[in-house]
Amino acid sequence: MKFTDLLEAIPYPTALLKRKGLKVVRCNSAFSALVGSPVAQESPIETLLPDVLELLSPPPEGTLVERIYMKRTSSDELFPVEVTVAPLKEKHLLLLLRDLSGGVREQLEKMHRLYKALSRMNLLVTTAKSAADMLEGCVNILFDSGLFKYVALLPRGGAKPYAQRGTYTGRESAICMSIEERDSSCYLLVSKEKGENFSNSELDLLTEVVHDIAFGFRKFRIEAEEEKRLKTDSLTGLPNRLHFIKYLEQTLNFARSSGRSVALLVLDVDRFGEINQALGQAAGDRLLVSIAESLRSLVRRTDLIARTGSDEFAVLLVSSDPVRAVLELMRRVRKHFSKPLEIDSHSIYVTFSGGVSIFPSDTEAPDLLCANATASLQRSKRTGGNSVVFFSQDIVKASETSLKFRTDLREALEKGEFVLHYQPKIDLRTGEMVGVEALIRWVRKGEMVPPMRFLPLAEEEGLIHEIGLWVLEEACRQIKRWKLRGKAIPI
Repeated sequence: MKFTDLLEAIPYPTALLKRKGLKVVRCNSAFSALVGSPVAQESPIETLLPDVLELLSPPPEGTLVERIYMKRTSSDELFPVEVTVAPLKEKHLLLLLRDLSGGVREQLEKMHRLYKALSRMNLLVTTAKSAADMLEGCVNILFDSGLFKYVALLPRGGAKPYAQRGTYTGRESAICMSIEERDSSCYLLVSKEKGENFSNSELDLLTEVVHDIAFGFRKFRIEAEEEKRLKTDSLTGLPNRLHFIKYLEQTLNFARSSGRSVALLVLDVDRFGEINQALGQAAGDRLLVSIAESLRSLVRRTDLIARTGSDEFAVLLVSSDPVRAVLELMRRVRKHFSKPLEIDSHSIYVTFSGGVSIFPSDTEAPDLLCANATASLQRSKRTGGNSVVFFSQDIVKASETSLKFRTDLREALEKGEFVLHYQPKIDLRTGEMVGVEALIRWVRKGEMVPPMRFLPLAEEEGLIHEIGLWVLEEACRQIKRWKLRGKAIPI
């Protein structure tokens, strides 16, 4: 066999080189393919494979040399090449090149899929809208990586999988990993072909996935707790006002589309301020908790009850006969609270003032429904409490009148509408005047307003101190005027 034929029989790029000058004497077609063109006689290795030249300097003397270097392709990609140099006699060298990139490229591709799957998993955990979406997405990511034959996330107890892809007979190589995060737990089951082992990198990936899912469970739990906290009253555990308003809008939309009616009942605990002041805030809080628990047990399962104020509760009742639904509820409430509540060894009788507004007969707007119920509640409180008042247009007119009256009262001081009347004080023994009593009056739009009508409102509006100061100053001015006239009259 000729030497040329021997070269062609070698499956790897091979060339015969002159030791002097390192020029190619002969080469096989695999070598020509490696350098990218036919190799001319006496072509220096320096121009063909400059990287290899460094490995051949100086040329080996009588020993076999094996080295590895990274060759760069025309697409600027690096791949490993094993270089073997065998001295032939004195004048020639046999150069053999073996591409090692096959197994390495396969391993790199596998690593790429692993990191891609992990990157997608990290993104999924932070963007998934629910735990169910996260679990399904996790299974899809692992299965679509092409690394596994079967992927499933299973609940504890052997129930139906949360999500699964592929086929599993039980004869394949499989691994099962536990995922636990407080109340959320499941198993990750992954299989490969029978007899195929899991690599360390694959096990690392699955471990990271388990940690990611546990993190996702923890994230959803914290978000759920935060959402619950935002819409729940921290003291009573009832929905708070914010959640109640949102639920009210949804309920009215449902009632509007289904032709149902809705009653909004607002309840206020009578004399709660006195109870709170007498027993202390801590006892007052315990009383509110007890009231909330009782009211929750008295409403229907379809009703929503919320704490909407300090001692205020709101109930939403959907019914074809809302008036009857409210009256039946109040009957249960009065019967239940006919017995006292025991708070810190104190027996406390609880009564309520209530206001009711009906959708859609009173209004179809959520904000007006709340305003109407509140106005009705105020009417109930002004009449002594322990009663429920249903909204009517008279309440609107009375509320408008009250609002105008309160506004005028605030402006009365600036407009100088208050006057003092002086009532003499007579000594019955001598019949002589010993002083006078100053009595305040309000002249509103030319009419005299008695103090019993505006002084309670002045207290509610926080004006009583300003009015009291004006009374003192005006009385002092009057005393001075009397003294200038030679009269000393005490007030």
